[in-house]
Amino acid sequence: MSMVRDLNTGFLEQEQFYTDNRPAPDFHLQDCEYNERDLHSIMGERGVVIGFIKNTWTPESIRRILFMQKYFRRFKAEGYNVCLVVADQPHTLHSFYLSSEVKVDVPLLADAGERAHQAFDMDRPGLVVVGRDHSIRAKWFVRPGHVWMRPKKIVDKLSQL
Repeated sequence: MSMVRDLNTGFLEQEQFYTDNRPAPDFHLQDCEYNERDLHSIMGERGVVIGFIKNTWTPESIRRILFMQKYFRRFKAEGYNVCLVVADQPHTLHSFYLSSEVKVDVPLLADAGERAHQAFDMDRPGLVVVGRDHSIRAKWFVRPGHVWMRPKKIVDKLSQL
């Protein structure tokens, strides 16, 4: 674990980062157009960064989606695709895509029963990096009220994997 400064309070907080090399569970989730996606279909050249969030319409979740939209090209430059697994129904994701003022290119995958959340042990918002070999390479958990970690920190960690 590393210490990072909370920009809102100025206090130091713990950022939880884990390394893991166990096999990543496969999943079959629908996107906003009801197309089924699995782990293999979202893989990038080096792997995939999967963000796990709860329901779409909370302010924190909206900020997390827009953050990924803003920075996903940096992750792609490291060879990693990006997607967000959301504990919602596909029609809810569809309404988000339609109503968003910002075009969202990051795939949102519906996990209404939270089976993928449970399979990856993601009981709270966070990121999981899955390597091309389908092993879990890294995992971060996010504190409540925060969006994600700093993009540079994520990109730096991706370049080390």
